[in-house]
Amino acid sequence: MNKLSNPVKEHMRTLAFSNLLYNYGGLIIPNSMVVLRDLKPLYDDMVSRYNVFTFECVDRNSTSVATDFFPNARFLGAKRRSQVMKEYMEFATNLDPLADDVYRYLNFDEIESFQKSALKAKSKIEEIPVSVVN
Repeated sequence: MNKLSNPVKEHMRTLAFSNLLYNYGGLIIPNSMVVLRDLKPLYDDMVSRYNVFTFECVDRNSTSVATDFFPNARFLGAKRRSQVMKEYMEFATNLDPLADDVYRYLNFDEIESFQKSALKAKSKIEEIPVSVVN
């Protein structure tokens, strides 16, 4: 796992956690979370109403214009053998077919149209007269 890049490693963790929740049920919380009360009553209440539940987290991304809330897979609870968790696992597993397109754009310097634009920009920069003054 240490040799994997962070996005891939996080995806593999999500798959592993969802597999654990599907097979055994339970509640996954971040190891950095400080818990001041017993979470068992919360878990029991949530699984009695929903097969799978998550918590909303505050989006503190620097690109966010406003504070938004979003579901987070790090806070996830489920009943054992939940059909919804099974569908979630299948969805997360099927993200891999998109990887070729995603990684293609992450390696944009290898795209032919980018290389042509870069060469054109370089030639324009070379045409700018530069003088060195001592």
